[in-house]
Amino acid sequence: MSARRIKRLNEFIKQELGKILQKETHQGRYLLTITEVDVLPNFKYAKVKISIIPYDKEKEALDSLSKNIGRIQALLNKKLHMKFVPWISFAIDKGAKSAEAVNIILGKIHGNS
Repeated sequence: MSARRIKRLNEFIKQELGKILQKETHQGRYLLTITEVDVLPNFKYAKVKISIIPYDKEKEALDSLSKNIGRIQALLNKKLHMKFVPWISFAIDKGAKSAEAVNIILGKIHGNS
């Protein structure tokens, strides 16, 4: 499959999972954002990177997603009209937390100048 088609599939899964997670999980205890989806070229797996705010709720969010992965996968399978739907796994996107730390440092530097 071409890189362009994989990129479109990544974006489609990101959008559909966003809708599913908005309806099915966390009930307002934290803000969950899907930052990236990376489908492997063989279509067997898709790694879904998420960002959680506040950060102290990351473990709770991952536990909830792990507990409900079967239901989330089933809902995604209904949305994707493909012969093989990739199995999803969730991981915390550490880049978002790092970017915030850099912004805080830059804010302190500019505030003190």
